Amino acid sequence: MAALLELGTGFHPDYSGVENIRINGMLLGLSRREIVQKLPTIVEFAELGEAIQQPLRTYSTGMQARLAFSIATALQPHILLIDEVLAVGDAYFVNKCIAHLQHFINDGGTVIVVSHNSFLLGRLCQKILWLEKGKLLQFDSAQMVSRAYDLYVRRLESARRARAGLQEDGQRWGSGEIRVKSVLLLNREGRQEYAYFRGERMVVRVHYETDGIYRNPSVYLLVSSHEGILVTSCFSGEEPTDLGVFQGMGYVDVAFDPLLIGDGNYWLSAGIFPHKEGPESIYRLDPYDYHERVREFTVKRPTRPLQTVFDHPVKWSHGCAS
Repeated sequence: MAALLELGTGFHPDYSGVENIRINGMLLGLSRREIVQKLPTIVEFAELGEAIQQPLRTYSTGMQARLAFSIATALQPHILLIDEVLAVGDAYFVNKCIAHLQHFINDGGTVIVVSHNSFLLGRLCQKILWLEKGKLLQFDSAQMVSRAYDLYVRRLESARRARAGLQEDGQRWGSGEIRVKSVLLLNREGRQEYAYFRGERMVVRVHYETDGIYRNPSVYLLVSSHEGILVTSCFSGEEPTDLGVFQGMGYVDVAFDPLLIGDGNYWLSAGIFPHKEGPESIYRLDPYDYHERVREFTVKRPTRPLQTVFDHPVKWSHGCAS
């Protein structure tokens, strides 16, 4: 059995990456001859470049994770125990480690992974044991337990965001002739929800109030990622949609059914604009009221453990070559 339990175990901060490979290899039971033989392979797998000759104290946690996992690749245990080591590091190296572990499993090895990352567990494991404060909550197939855990996290997220109330993280501007009173995210049952599975129904309800009478104003929604990427948007003024007369108080529902954006955390911005006339873009219209990043929500894939930005509907066909 071999174990990767904690970053830095067996490492010395003043020694270089190469020197730490030698020390850690001996602690893991490798002979000096075996370390010399495996050193080039370990260095190549770590992909640390010239930093492999630098002291470990200059390494980031991600670089330390690369070094620790690369040393583990040189071992040939029957059982490998991993405790959250893959929680750090860049996506490229994490995927490289997962590929190595999948090859290890296919060759008959056994991997025991301790993690809170249901996506990672879904890619690696056949079964998952879910512990909560030392108590066994569920032991079943990876898909069943991952979905149950994701639902649990979803309820916690929804409760936290509901307690936080309306979030106005970004700016707000406009003439104020029509005012946005609130923006709600509703699930299929019409209840407020801030965490969704891909493919579910999400309704954005924009409540407004006005002292005047306005014919068919335009409603705009923008979804952006936490990294600032514009994911999707919709503008009623560019569609054959007649929202009727806005007078007093009311609301507009915009249904994402099904919700097709991929796994991630997102901001929703919402605004009401004058009715669009002619070819002018929304960016040339002054809003009645626009809230930037008014709501936050999350989306997670319920089954396939694959993170994508968007899942496009497709049609399948098959033909025989002549």
